[in-house]
Amino acid sequence: MSPEEKLYRQLHELSMNMWWAWNPSVIKLFRDLDPEGFRASKHNPLKVVKSLTPERVRALAQDAALRARADRVYREFHAYVSPNAHTWAQTEAAPLRVRPVAYFSAEFGIHESLPIYSGGLGVLAGDHIKTASDLGLALVAVGLFYRESYFRQQIDAEGYQHAEYVTASEEFLAATRKLGPDGRPVMIHLPLGRERLFAQVWQVNVGRNQLLLLDTDVESNTPENRKLSARLYFGDQHTRIRQELLLGVGGIRALRASGIEWSGLHLNEGHSAFATLEYARLRMEETGADFWSVAQDVAQSTVFTNVSLRSPMFFIARATAPMLPAWVVPTKINSTLSRGSTQMGFTWKPLCTLRDGVIGSDCFAIHITDSRVNCLNDTRMI
Repeated sequence: MSPEEKLYRQLHELSMNMWWAWNPSVIKLFRDLDPEGFRASKHNPLKVVKSLTPERVRALAQDAALRARADRVYREFHAYVSPNAHTWAQTEAAPLRVRPVAYFSAEFGIHESLPIYSGGLGVLAGDHIKTASDLGLALVAVGLFYRESYFRQQIDAEGYQHAEYVTASEEFLAATRKLGPDGRPVMIHLPLGRERLFAQVWQVNVGRNQLLLLDTDVESNTPENRKLSARLYFGDQHTRIRQELLLGVGGIRALRASGIEWSGLHLNEGHSAFATLEYARLRMEETGADFWSVAQDVAQSTVFTNVSLRSPMFFIARATAPMLPAWVVPTKINSTLSRGSTQMGFTWKPLCTLRDGVIGSDCFAIHITDSRVNCLNDTRMI
């Protein structure tokens, strides 16, 4: 292998793991490859590396000092990600190496070159993954692949704000298609209203851990559904609920399709609360147990931070209708079927949190109305 081939291979491999984003010496290495290009790319190492011409790579390879820096950083990276690396979790949380924590969040602020965040919640989630990686805590994060990200603020001459969306190029994102145990790209689907929603899964390596991102821009979807994961915090309540079903239900299905067995769920905010219901449904299928038996198991292995989801009942009812039979667990129902009846009321509550070993109460309740059925429902509440 020639010096220029070796250098390019090292730089490309380093740019495909977000470990560089919190290591100043690596950032400086990428910046020095092409200072102007680094600024123009919004500090995106992968774009800088892919933009290097053969002549530029040859010139860089002739710089002995730069080659030595690249060699040193490359060795540090491989020592860091090695399974034999000594970490805090190696002695304090060894079981997680086999079954990681599944960490769900609507946004992740890892670096500006991966624009899938809008603010503080995303930065918190990004720091959570980075810290877990440094500690050696096995964690797999789950989010959505926002091709158009969050809007960029533009102010016109009169001082009014305008939202501008820019589509990110897959070529310059440090993401690859997630492969399942069979070696094929992972594709999941879930019922959404009267439709079936499909999503492909991308993988972003963040130090020792991975981030899975669900993307609905696939040919199997309707034009409307292809855009579902395009923008963060965009659209009406109908769109937001569908995104949250994709994140929660789709996220659990993506983990299973990827062959990942998790030890517990951590929900960052309430956007992914549906994950607990899908987890409970899977447990019911696997064990044959009833809802309340598996509910305790799910609660014991689920924690959340600051659940705040309060969603209009109509959109939740319409979007979740195909999955409701597995989720609604009434203890006593007196129903009267009558064409003249005007209301049906029932209530269910997702499992969101672990509190003193029981299912917590900071989740949301849903009341669904139907024009044909009148139910007096004494549904058990948590």
